Amino acid sequence: MSVETASKVVDSYTVAAKECEDAELELVHHTTGKTYDVVDYADPILEAKFKGHGTGSSVRVDLAPIETDDGDDLWMVTRLLPGGPPRTGLAR
Repeated sequence: MSVETASKVVDSYTVAAKECEDAELELVHHTTGKTYDVVDYADPILEAKFKGHGTGSSVRVDLAPIETDDGDDLWMVTRLLPGGPPRTGLAR
């Protein structure tokens, strides 16, 4: 008997200059171009690791929405993964 497992898709983003004054930074999704305003991190160690990525850097992260009273679309980085997005055309 074979067991099917769902493949996990890790999303890749580019760190952008923040435009929202409440956000720590903005991330732009590589595929959709959607912008995510990041306002928090899951823990201080994750925040310290993430601070090393400057504007224009590619990152792979998991994001979680943060509920607000005024309905803002704000996000928390819950996990930072090594590496950047896969590049097409580099396979042998």
